Amino acid sequence: MNITGVSESQIHREILSDFLNLSEFDVFSKHVCAINESIVTEDPVQTFMLINKGSLYNRLLKPLIVDAVIGAEKTAAGSGEICLNLILSLVPHCIRDTRQNESHKSICDELSLCEKRLIKDIVAVGQKLDKDSLYTILDQEISGEESKRLASSAIEMSSLTTSIFVERSNAVGTKIEKASGCQFNISVINSFLMGRDSWNRKKVKCIIIDGMVETVGEIHHLLEEASISKEPYVIFAREFKPEILSTIYTNLQRGTIDVLPISVGLDEDTINILNDIAIACNTDVISSYKGDLISSAVKADLSVIDKISISKNSAIIENNKRSPRIDSQLSYLKRKRSLQRTGEMRSLFDKRIKSLLSDRVTVSIGTDIRTKERTCVEEVDKFFRMIRSLISYGYFKTSTIKKSKFKYDTMARDIIEKRGGLLPTACACIAIKYAISTISSISSTGYAIIDDI
Repeated sequence: MNITGVSESQIHREILSDFLNLSEFDVFSKHVCAINESIVTEDPVQTFMLINKGSLYNRLLKPLIVDAVIGAEKTAAGSGEICLNLILSLVPHCIRDTRQNESHKSICDELSLCEKRLIKDIVAVGQKLDKDSLYTILDQEISGEESKRLASSAIEMSSLTTSIFVERSNAVGTKIEKASGCQFNISVINSFLMGRDSWNRKKVKCIIIDGMVETVGEIHHLLEEASISKEPYVIFAREFKPEILSTIYTNLQRGTIDVLPISVGLDEDTINILNDIAIACNTDVISSYKGDLISSAVKADLSVIDKISISKNSAIIENNKRSPRIDSQLSYLKRKRSLQRTGEMRSLFDKRIKSLLSDRVTVSIGTDIRTKERTCVEEVDKFFRMIRSLISYGYFKTSTIKKSKFKYDTMARDIIEKRGGLLPTACACIAIKYAISTISSISSTGYAIIDDI
């Protein structure tokens, strides 16, 4: 391992050199870039991440910038590109000021004041979102005509509380699906549907078992009650021994019970699914790890689901009264998702979040549109991620921010005005906060130790 020390003057020279070269990179223009054979991006942030330069830039500067840009984008959709442009534009000026013997403290203080003044002025010209402004932003953010029509259709199917998901589909056709209730992607043995496409019941008693049901004796009381009352029951468990399934199926054929066993298995997609199902059903998981006995649990008062629809590959659970446990779990899952560093882990949390959202629209974009409008998934997804902050915090016209006599303020305002059009207020404010923090860190760097591993 070779360790190299880099002095302040050398750092400043390299930063200026790297950033002057990067100045040709126009963040707000379209950079069509192929990530692989099937994915093309016009996102300037993703394009920027593919740029490589000298050792200091790649090892020190680029990670700082990328962390800030990704952090901003995750907090408010659309803020990443503004954050990136602010950093690329302001850092060289701050470094020059430092080299002209202006203190780090005075520069950081001025940047902090710039942040406060700019956010205050943006909030002052902010407006509430209405239908006209929403469609203006749609037209501004999405370039393809078919993509625009697709996004418009999804909006018309939604309400203020609807969550909209955009996904890439391998199917030829594009489709939009609206669903209510908590939906879990789990398989059911087809024969238990008794020749029907789905098992639809109201006022269903349910029990959720984190483990294997090994003997008929463990659920004997439940089967007996089901036979007497003729009420529908659903049993979620990791696994059922074959003789259990055989007993239930035989009684289903005879019409003596109305009980559906669902085996969720155990893999990375289902390891937490029973807990999420229990929250959707407003009940608790029966687990031997907690000292629970299945035979005792089935004798207790079971939770009742207002409505359930089970098909071969999914279960949709609906309750008329939304449990506060769902909101609590969603907050927890979103918080955990924000901490994940890999796309695979974020995807797992996205699936869990989507399952618990009871009012949702899913836009599955097929090859029919993607082959003609190659950036449609990216643009439509970004637009719908913007909507939540637009509803909460509104928007502003970039041309309406008042001018400033301060140097850093003027540069930052020019960058936002260059973005043009209507911009979510939260998007601009978040971009400014992340950018100013990163600019202060870079311009204050006095010494660096770089190891060549």
